[in-house]
Amino acid sequence: MTEYVELHCHSYFSLLDGASSPEALVERAVALGYPAL
Repeated sequence: MTEYVELHCHSYFSLLDGASSPEALVERAVALGYPAL
């Protein structure tokens, strides 16, 4: 199976586009076993 990598995401630093903090995005990526974000 090919590993999944999210190549595009928005944090709350992306004006009007994201709701999550960068830290929360990284924590979730680690929890899901993503090799990169």
